[in-house]
Amino acid sequence: MLCATFHPDVVPYILGVKCPDPSDIDDQIIWRWTTKGNFEIRSSYSLLTSDSWDPNNAIWNAADESILHVLRDCHVSSTVWEQLLPSSLSLRFFNLNLLDWIMGNLCSRLLHTEWDIPWSIIFVSTIWQLWKSRNDLVFNFVMQSSEVIVHRAITWARYYSGCCPQRKRLVGPICEPITWRRPDTGWICLNVDGAVSIGSSTSAIGGLYRDHSGSWITSFQMAIGKSSPLQAELWALFIGLKYVWDLGFMTLQVQTDGKEVVTMLNAMHADRSTFPLVCVIVKLRQKRWMTDIIWIPREGNRAADMLAKSTVSSALDMILLHTPPSIAATSPASTTTNYQRFKEAPQFYNSPTCPSIDINGTDEMCSPQAVHVAMTLDTAYLRGSMAAIFSILQHTSCPQNIIFHFVASATADHHNLRYTISRSFPSLKFQIYPYDSSSVSGLISTSIRSALDCPLNYARNYLANLIPQCIRRVVYLDSDLVLVDDIAKLAATPLGDNSVLAAPEYCNANFTSYFTPTFWSNPTLSLTFADRKACYFNTGVMVIDLERWREGDYTKKIIEWMELQKRIRIYELGSLPPFLLVFAGRIAPVDHRWNQHGLGGDNYRGLCRDLHPGPVSLLHWSGKGKPWVRLDANRPCPLDVLWAPYDLLQTPFALES
Repeated sequence: MLCATFHPDVVPYILGVKCPDPSDIDDQIIWRWTTKGNFEIRSSYSLLTSDSWDPNNAIWNAADESILHVLRDCHVSSTVWEQLLPSSLSLRFFNLNLLDWIMGNLCSRLLHTEWDIPWSIIFVSTIWQLWKSRNDLVFNFVMQSSEVIVHRAITWARYYSGCCPQRKRLVGPICEPITWRRPDTGWICLNVDGAVSIGSSTSAIGGLYRDHSGSWITSFQMAIGKSSPLQAELWALFIGLKYVWDLGFMTLQVQTDGKEVVTMLNAMHADRSTFPLVCVIVKLRQKRWMTDIIWIPREGNRAADMLAKSTVSSALDMILLHTPPSIAATSPASTTTNYQRFKEAPQFYNSPTCPSIDINGTDEMCSPQAVHVAMTLDTAYLRGSMAAIFSILQHTSCPQNIIFHFVASATADHHNLRYTISRSFPSLKFQIYPYDSSSVSGLISTSIRSALDCPLNYARNYLANLIPQCIRRVVYLDSDLVLVDDIAKLAATPLGDNSVLAAPEYCNANFTSYFTPTFWSNPTLSLTFADRKACYFNTGVMVIDLERWREGDYTKKIIEWMELQKRIRIYELGSLPPFLLVFAGRIAPVDHRWNQHGLGGDNYRGLCRDLHPGPVSLLHWSGKGKPWVRLDANRPCPLDVLWAPYDLLQTPFALES
């Protein structure tokens, strides 16, 4: 739409600006020639005198601005070094490559006789002053003379040397590696960074989530059009915060190497900032959770930096990576991926009345006597999946007749997933199917909650293609639930003569709210539900007839609606609306006891919820809050204690009294 209205060169700049929000503060007049938008006499003076520059000045000579050029070879830098260099070093000083130049001068034991200061200290101090001078010129339009730079370098070198008299003669540099900083126990850590191309100003962001032990949870990449470095850093922080809020984590530490960003966001009146992104970040932090934003050195943020720099410029939608990409996994600043460890569950056996699923030597995986359960597996929700499996086995009369069909991203570590499940459930019958998300990634539209945009959420659309053709009926379950009743009863839900699936229906819900005004105002689209009594139903608990699904080619029908959504925005809520468009009003009902839903809490403020009236066979923590996250944060909702007995994670949690 933007490309059809604006020139292609303009569109990236529009994309780099946050869209206005009704809750934002009123527009303000800002001074565009300072980074914070405040008027300064110095910047106005520089602006007024900017037309008087001398094109013949050596500082404007066209040269590649490499590190060596900035710190040694440009006109200003070389003039500074010529005033400082001892005669014994002048012959080779300007001819060395970068590494030899830095290490040779750092490790020098020469004492500068004019100032009685070790040359290595003068060298470091001068590099620092040259770098500061260069940034003063670029960002503040202030140019320092070589004499000023020399004076400041010697002053700081003398100060440092005087504070450490015992180190007049240095043995050599002592280097301590800077690595990723672990957050407190129970906290999630988000590292973010923004990257801007020097030539084109094309910008991208990246971020990764780890728990307090360093275990990888997930990461993201996204192109944001064209923006300044500061704007890119703010975008990275905003997108990262929004996604983790949607996931339901309640304690988060954000680490960034942008000092100015940290200063702006932690300022007393940050909510009145002239930057819209700062205001919206402050507002997001004021929700019912705990966040901490800290600065770390660039070396400790290298993994996020690599994620941002490796983003494809055309990837304007958020890309989620649920396994560490090679660029981050090999980063010196990233920790080795530590996988979650789970305890071994008790062994469960069939009761004497259970039927045998091994009939006439047929493959157990295809047995019609078995109860087939399908679930997705990923790192972020693995703990929930393990609890769900445990609860199913504990409450069924025929646990040895349960066969699990797990769907995991094709890029996930299937070997580790298989090992983790087998270690906790040695006798479990299961299969893991690789899911190539590339087929659906291009069809996913950004929803109101970024957690809903994960391609694995759409795997249920493809179950009939992934699971063996010999299996007719399957129970599909989300990972954020536990059963307290026999799953065989749920699996036996009658589907009637024509229904493809059964699910809990909620006809009291406002069905029209699941689709946009564009959908309902379209004469053709609004007739989609004309011949059926359409109600909202929960896709996290479904009984599916795979044979009928395949015969009706329902995967294709869902995809057709998703393709339309990419052209016309007809819904806002992730993978649910396409299911409603195809099946609403045509499903068999599942008793509400099999979906005590909404225990994840309020999606906006994270408030706790109580059980709905009636009997309970399945507890479902749908919504943004997850019980394992709140338990780890020591801020559980009352009903989270019902999930806790099924938690197999070896790291214990603590509950407040």
